This record gives sequence, structure tokens and C-alpha cells, in this order.
Amino acid sequence: MKNYMPLIATQILNIELYSLFRVKGKDINNHGNQTYYLGYDGLHSTKDEVNTDPELLNKILTGKAEIIYLKDKNKLPDNPKICDIEIDAIADRFKIGDLNLMEWKFIYYLIAKNNDKKEKLIIDFKEFEFIYHYSCNTLTNEKIMLESLLSKKLITYKKIDDKQMEVTLSNKVLDSIRRTNYQYKIKNISDFKCKASFLFYDYLICQLKKENFKIIEVDLNQFKRICSINRKSYSTYTCLKNKVIIPVLGDINNYIDKHKYGLRVFFDSIKENRKVEKLKFTIIRKEEQ
Repeated sequence: MKNYMPLIATQILNIELYSLFRVKGKDINNHGNQTYYLGYDGLHSTKDEVNTDPELLNKILTGKAEIIYLKDKNKLPDNPKICDIEIDAIADRFKIGDLNLMEWKFIYYLIAKNNDKKEKLIIDFKEFEFIYHYSCNTLTNEKIMLESLLSKKLITYKKIDDKQMEVTLSNKVLDSIRRTNYQYKIKNISDFKCKASFLFYDYLICQLKKENFKIIEVDLNQFKRICSINRKSYSTYTCLKNKVIIPVLGDINNYIDKHKYGLRVFFDSIKENRKVEKLKFTIIRKEEQ
């Protein structure tokens, strides 16, 4: 049965559905490092699971969870200097580790911005508006993400002033920055909502090379490895399809639906003895005019 309490909450708080919330202060420990979306069927976390925790909903209603207003693209247009940054595709970025959606977005942006493979980068807090598509107090709201990357030994960082921070990249991140013949613009992946989409997009670009059409086949374990998914996760094909494959292809195909150029990807399953053993992907690229 669907949970309509969030709908009631929007009426009380006079906010739109699918606003983002993050739990404040000491209550963060009770709910982990997650951002929650308010929708008709419950509170959706960035792990793509429905969370109908009444305690969390109560925190939203009582002001113990802050609202992060979604970026209004009509009022805050994407910065073309950021959108057109190119990133070199490589097929093994999964070696960086198992990161959440926010972490992958930040790491990919650092990689795109750092084609010269510099150890240190200066990040303006305004750049977070492009990376995460909302306006917020970056100093407080992004600290959890930065601390998580610090604990995973991928970056170190320090505040320079009220507008900038210095980020130092680890050797593991620097090793994933390579010059290749296959590039795409950071705007192509900036709206992805599934963490596996970043890695699989890299893989598709590398497989496609300079061609505009290709059919590839991968087995299920290879697909998981490409997407930095533990082999024991999503033990059934149906679960893998619904939780990963469909959302990933949705991310990729949504871009070409919106912009009329990019990658269009279709997939089919290949069975052996009635069991799905491989995935077949058909990739079509339409160039930007």
C-alpha cells in the first residue's frame, strides 16, 4: 500500500513533491549519510530504496531535517564553461572503489576538471550547484561527502576561504586520469541518478570508439565488475535488471531524449538452458549538430 503521508507533509509545509531533505546535526547518525526525496510512495533515498520511516518523516515535519531546494534551471542556468569540460573515457574506473552517487559525481567532476593530472585542485563552492543541481550551503552540506572520500583515502581537502577549497587527489584517483582518444562532455553525465551509470557510460564510450553503432555482449559478472557491484549483490537476474540495468539505461537514454544527441542503448538477455547468462547491448550514437 502506498504511503500518502508525504503528500500530507507537502500540504503542511507548502513544498513541492520530490523536494530533497537532509537530516540535521546529531540526528544524522540515526539515518546515515543519505539525502531523501519526498514522493507519493514514501521517502526515496539515493540508494534507490523506499524508506517510509515515520521517525524521519516526523523530523521533516518538525524542522529537524533541512530542505535542499532543487535547482531551478530557468533561474540558475548551467555554466557553459563547466558543461563543455571534456573527460577522457576509460573502462576500468571501477578500480577507484565502491562509492555512493554523490561521491561518484564529485570524483567524475574532479577527473574531468583535471586533464593535466595535477595533484591539487581548487574547487569553488559554486561548482557544487552544477554537480548536484541544487543550491545550498556547501560548507556544511557537502562535508559528510568529503569526509567519506577522505576516509576512503581518495582525497584530502582544506578550506581556503568562504568560497573555495583545495582538494588533493590520491594516487588511486590520479591513476584513473588518462589521455585517450575517446572523450565526452561532463554535461552528458551530470544528470545521472544511478551510481552505476557513470562507470557503464565510460565502458560504452570505450567500446564504441569512433564508431556510431556497435553491438556488445557481456556476462552478468562482467557487467557487475564494470559497474563496481559486488558479485554477490543482486543474486537474481530480475533483481539486477530492475535495480541496475533499467535505471542505468534510463539515465543514458534520457539524455538523448532531451537533447536529441548522445547515446541510445538497447539491451536484450541471452539465455543458456533457460538461464540468463549474458547481456547484449546495442549502442547507437547521434552526434551533436
